[in-house]
Amino acid sequence: MAIYIGIDPGWKNCAYSIVEPSGTMGKIQVIKTGVLNPSENEYECVKTLSDLVKDYDVKKYLTIERFVPYNKVFSSDSENITMLIGMLKAEFYSKVEELLLIRAIDWKIKLVQINNKLFGYQSPSTILDKKYSLSIAKFITNNYEFKTDHEADATCLASTPLFNSYRPRKKTN
Repeated sequence: MAIYIGIDPGWKNCAYSIVEPSGTMGKIQVIKTGVLNPSENEYECVKTLSDLVKDYDVKKYLTIERFVPYNKVFSSDSENITMLIGMLKAEFYSKVEELLLIRAIDWKIKLVQINNKLFGYQSPSTILDKKYSLSIAKFITNNYEFKTDHEADATCLASTPLFNSYRPRKKTN
């Protein structure tokens, strides 16, 4: 069975989630989640994630959340997060078949819409907050208990190819 990984990059909290289809339509099985702190050593963070991709034999899809400064507000960590995403993109470009970079506003809305239409899911929140993310993550994992909302986001990111909510861009040389 194919293994999928999602990464929710942050400068203090870079979460990852490794998932696989559960065998039930619209549900996924969480294999492993975790949170790293790239601000302590971004190179070690990238190495750890690279080792996970190798150890779990992730070959098909790897999804990373794109950084977007909402309301044109940049924090002191914005540049570091952007550089981290660049490091991750460079690291995984040739290691997986499809490397997807998706904005939070795109995957969150689309994932909820698909699950609402197919399975009757109703979000408890009308804004893209932690409650919104945790709720959809629990729904698609049959109530997996996430330690952090970052891991819930990474799990949703990992699931996006399974819900056919995005058309992956083919690699170009």
